[in-house]
Amino acid sequence: MNGKFLCGLLVSLLISGCGDDNTPTEKVLKEQFSNQFHGRLILDSIDIKETSVDGNKRTYAADGLLSTGYDLYTPVASLTDYIVVQKSWDKGKDIKFSATLNSLGNKDTGWKTIFSSLQMSETPKGNPIPNVETDGKYIIMDGAGFDDKINAIKDEYARKKSKLNELNNDIAKVKTNILVINKEIDECWGKGEDGKTQSRYFVQRDLNKELELFNKENAPYYFEKKYNAEV
Repeated sequence: MNGKFLCGLLVSLLISGCGDDNTPTEKVLKEQFSNQFHGRLILDSIDIKETSVDGNKRTYAADGLLSTGYDLYTPVASLTDYIVVQKSWDKGKDIKFSATLNSLGNKDTGWKTIFSSLQMSETPKGNPIPNVETDGKYIIMDGAGFDDKINAIKDEYARKKSKLNELNNDIAKVKTNILVINKEIDECWGKGEDGKTQSRYFVQRDLNKELELFNKENAPYYFEKKYNAEV
């Protein structure tokens, strides 16, 4: 009986790794899982089964539950000064997963673990938005104060539209006044020999012609020629 008992105990020790606990602790797995996925995924529970051993390198088949580290949001509308978003994933929602776990080390040296071939029962949709509930530029659909925020935006839009209409009316008035002033200015140039109202361009042209004629008639050469002829 003693021999059978010792044999069974030896087999049990060999299967369990000869009593040497090289399996990463749950705390280590949770910390390193979160670090590997930059806090976007959180390991809630895990079961592992050793599939291969090579010195201090061990491979496990892992499965369990995980969740996201943040609530996730998806944009649904973009207003002038605001972005309307909808919560597309709750961080407290459990997701079943399976993965391959590679571990290096032991309880004395610590462990370095890597999760690969991660398969999830659901894929979280959306992105985390820092301070989404306090950042004034975001409006969460069906969130706290959603209706009040939308009504405030409508009131603000109505005020801006009214102000824009006032500005457009003022611009129209200014344009009308400019036309009146231009007409008055045109009338200041008088009328030509043909009885038509002159413009600044035609008056300036006639003045330039008179000035050119005056300069020509009073140039030193012509003045001297005229003087000699008369004297």
